Parts: sequence; structure tokens; C-alpha cells
Amino acid sequence: MSSGTTVVISPLVSLQDYIIERYQQAGISCVKWDPRQYYSPSQIVIVTPESAVNKTFGTFLDRLQGLYLLERFVFNKCYMLLNSTAEFRPKMQQLGELVERGVQIVYLTATLLLYTEPEFINIIRIKADNVYIFRSLISCPNIIYSVVKYKEDKLIKQKLKEYAALAKIIIYSSSIITT
Repeated sequence: MSSGTTVVISPLVSLQDYIIERYQQAGISCVKWDPRQYYSPSQIVIVTPESAVNKTFGTFLDRLQGLYLLERFVFNKCYMLLNSTAEFRPKMQQLGELVERGVQIVYLTATLLLYTEPEFINIIRIKADNVYIFRSLISCPNIIYSVVKYKEDKLIKQKLKEYAALAKIIIYSSSIITT
């Protein structure tokens, strides 16, 4: 076991099981945060953005820090912080508070646009001169991206039926209807 714990904040719940599987294949201890469980220190704890800023998880972080075990936060798909609004995943806007924990923070993204960097840095509440940005080209030949606009729910349902159960589809919407 390592000397401490890294907290991975993953906004896409669908990726959490995949991430856990990859870590475990590499021999790294990893658990998905569940507030109903007691955790012995693990190398990696995966949590949603909403859970990362709630009181129960804060108590867990306090315990890790008290034991000098909290090493860092890693934000997977950090560009999604820019998508948060008062109506859509508003707790993501509070993630900047984690900088007050005084540990290393790593932000991972393949899609943060240059012109959005100042807004992103403001959201995460750090000074621009304290940021080190590493950029590199990446090629993923097995991944295809496309944007298809639909106006009605039935078209989305049709598209979901078109793909095999193991296929991954991300649907972005400019509005959310809640019931």
C-alpha cells in the first residue's frame, strides 16, 4: 500500500467502474465512495463531484488529513466544471473549495479550450501563476466523436436502440426537464 490516498473526482458515474477495474488490474487498491461504508485507507478513492463537496465526505477527508494520508485530488474530465450552472449540477461549482485542503490537485482533460482557461482557473479558485499546464497531442484510433442534433425524444430513443448494449453514447442537452 502507498503512503497515502489520492481522491479521484469523476463526473461521469459510467466511468467509475471502468476506472476501478483498470486500477485493480494494475494492482492499485481502489474503492468507489459510498457514505454508508467505513473505509480503511486505500490508494485511490473515486467520488462524484456532488459527493466530494458534501459533509460526510468532508469528514472522511478530515480523517485522512488528520492521519496525514490525503495526498492529492485528481479531477477527471475537469472541463465539465465549466458546464455547471445553478440549475445543472450546481455543486460542481463548489469544487474549488477543495484547494483549501492544501494538497496537490491535478486536473485532467483532453477538451479544455484555450479561451476557456481563465474561466476555468477562476472556478477552481487558484492563482494563474500557480498553475502548470502540460499539453500534448493525443491520438485514440479506437474512439470516434461526432455531433448529431435531434429535436425530439423519439429520435434519441431511436439512436439508443441503434447501438449495441456495450456501445457508449453521451448525450448533451442544452436543457433538462425534471419531473
